[in-house]
Amino acid sequence: MHKLVPCWSARVARAMAVAVTAALLGSSLLLGATPASNPKPLTNDDIVSLVQAGLPQDVVVEKIKTSKTAFDTSTDALVALKKAGVGSEIIRVMVNPAAEVKPAAPAGSPWANPNAPAPCQVGPGGQASWLTGSSPAMWYTDADKGDRVELNYERGTISHVGFAGFGASLLVLHPIKASARVAGQAQFLSCLNPTDAPLVHFSLDTGSNERNTSVGKITPFHISFHISEDDLVPFKSEKTPEGYYKITPSSPLKSGEYGFVPQGSAGFFSAGERVYTFGVD
Repeated sequence: MHKLVPCWSARVARAMAVAVTAALLGSSLLLGATPASNPKPLTNDDIVSLVQAGLPQDVVVEKIKTSKTAFDTSTDALVALKKAGVGSEIIRVMVNPAAEVKPAAPAGSPWANPNAPAPCQVGPGGQASWLTGSSPAMWYTDADKGDRVELNYERGTISHVGFAGFGASLLVLHPIKASARVAGQAQFLSCLNPTDAPLVHFSLDTGSNERNTSVGKITPFHISFHISEDDLVPFKSEKTPEGYYKITPSSPLKSGEYGFVPQGSAGFFSAGERVYTFGVD
């Protein structure tokens, strides 16, 4: 005669089986799981990569604020960031993550940057601060990016080549490459009237590690104190409502070294004038 197992005993047995199965499954999942790898902290190079890839300012700032960081904020490192095209607001957040950030300029309006300096205007009887070098005078922007970057200047020297009083005067800059590197489609914004500061394509002398252009020639039949026309780069310019000159090369710039060369109050280049230089790779 068979004994019947009570119904409640069968339910208990099934429940225990389910519990044991769940426990075994949980153990196998825990044993197979691997701890998540710690993400590497952001570095200066990471920020440069993000900016040069065209990511908007607010995205880069959000990435900084939500990530571990290992930034180098020494003076030299900050200067290198600026030259690499990193905007002022991003650099501020790198130095102080708690800093409030001004909104970036709307896309498609690269000259309406709220972080830009005051327009190139001088009050009655005042002196233009950008002429003395105490404030920025020129910027560049990539046509695909909304931010603009200050274009720093170098001071050139004059070298005379020739003999018997005849020859050429060369504007010379060292080293052979400018620190600022721009895209061939770059546009420029200037406080300087471009007719007084033409765009020049420099000749390169690898032996002397220099860039140069002729700024004057003396021959038995002719004297000139102007930049060689062979080195002048055609461009278009327009005056903006803010008082800037917007400068666009007539065609994309080829690889080489360039600069805006002010002609000075006398109408020709003199030693010590500021030259706003850049290169295209």
